[in-house]
This record gives sequence, C-alpha cells and structure tokens, in this order.
Amino acid sequence: MAMRDERELTAVIQRIRQMEEILDTLEAALEENPVRVREDPALREMVSVLTRYYEGGEWMADYAQDERGELPIDLKRGVLSEDAVYNLLCDLAALSEANENSCGPNEMEGPFVFREMARKKQQLSEAECIEILKAEPRGVLSVLGDDGYPYGMPLNHWYCEENGRLYFHSGMKGHKVDAIRTHEKVSFCVYDQGFRRDGEWALNIKSVIVFGRIRPVEDQQEAIEIIRKLSFKYTSDSAYIEREIQAAGARTLCLELIPEHMTGKLVNES
Repeated sequence: MAMRDERELTAVIQRIRQMEEILDTLEAALEENPVRVREDPALREMVSVLTRYYEGGEWMADYAQDERGELPIDLKRGVLSEDAVYNLLCDLAALSEANENSCGPNEMEGPFVFREMARKKQQLSEAECIEILKAEPRGVLSVLGDDGYPYGMPLNHWYCEENGRLYFHSGMKGHKVDAIRTHEKVSFCVYDQGFRRDGEWALNIKSVIVFGRIRPVEDQQEAIEIIRKLSFKYTSDSAYIEREIQAAGARTLCLELIPEHMTGKLVNES
C-alpha cells in the first residue's frame, strides 16, 4: 500500500512539474509574441494540454492534495495558484476572440457574444444566481464614467421576479446619472456573505455579475411603485416608507437594469 501511494505521489509531482513548465513557456511566449502562441503548432498543443489538465479534474485533485499538505514544500507549484492558469487561458481566449472577430474594411461586425466562463466547474446555475440577487441587500454598479474611467458604486437593489429586471433608486443628478445617460451598458456585481467548511480558514463566496442596459423609469407612478417595492426589501415599516415617498419621491430617480447576460461563480478565497 505504501509503495503504491509513493508511486502515485511521484506521478502527481511529475505532472505538476510538467504543467508548471508548460505554464512558464506559454506565459513567456505570450509576453514576447502573442501571435506566435496562436500560430505555432507546438505552443497550441501546450495550450490544449494545459486546458485539459485544468478543466478535466486533475488540477482540482492536485490542488486539493496541496491544500492537505501532501506535496513537497520545495516543489514549484505556481500552476496550482487560484489565478495563474485561469488568467492565462482568459488571455489566450481574448487573443483568439480578437483574431476571429477582426473585420476587413468591407466586412460587417456580427452581434456581440458574451464570453463563456472559463472555470465551468465553479459556475452557478441561473436559479442560484437569482436567489443571490433576491437575497443580498446590495451590490456594485459599474458604469463608464468621466473620460472613460470605470466608475463603480455600492447600491441597494430589488430584483423583480416577474420580468427578471433589477431596479435601483438614485438622486436626479450626479456622476452616476451622467454616465448612464451617456452610455447605457453597465454591469452589476453582487456577492453573498460566504461560508467556511470545517477546518478551513478561507471563505467560499458566491458572486453574480449581471451585464445589461440601464435606463430611467420615465413613468412617475410606475417609478414610485417600484421604489415602494424596493423599500419593502429593507423594512416592513409601511408608514415610514410612505412618509419618505411623500417627502422625496418626486426628487428620486428610479433606474431599471435590463439583463442581457448573467454569470455566477463559487470561489474559495485561499
């Protein structure tokens, strides 16, 4: 039994060293000449090998073994970090997408396609994403702000199950409102409080990102009713809500986010 365990550990170490070498080679090639990674057959094969390792379950098994402290301390293991392979594969996917979508002067661009999540084993279902949007009290709305700088701000929100849209309330003026009126495409990120498994220090976080277009709700009566429903998410004090609506409803902007794409992911912070 001990001999078999030793052989298995040796095979794992050899595999990690091989993948580490592939990762280093691809990172260097991508930095030196991104086009070469796409065109060189040997490098393309390395990408395929690394992708199969990462998505096929071996990476997760090696990662778990490392977390249990079963690998040698002096083993180089950057390939087992949470982001190394993921970031490389995302960079390669973006490079491939840019090449495939490049158009000549007489070609028309096709419809935009949102990229798929690289870490599919961590992907949340649509139902899980919706539950997070319903349950969590706030998220971060990101817009294209002044001079093209991204501008993110924490906002309370209400998810409407009837139409699958998100609603916010806001003042009538400001950086956020100016950005939205200039560029309607936004993203909204929500994440939960997380949980810890027995014996672990790191949190496991579920997060959701909604991509879509945002606009003011122009009909005042509709806007007031939405604000009322949003308020009931945070308090059941109807008298308080009505007083606030009477006092500030006319000066409150209601915003509607119409989702076009939604992704959710479970991430361990270690």
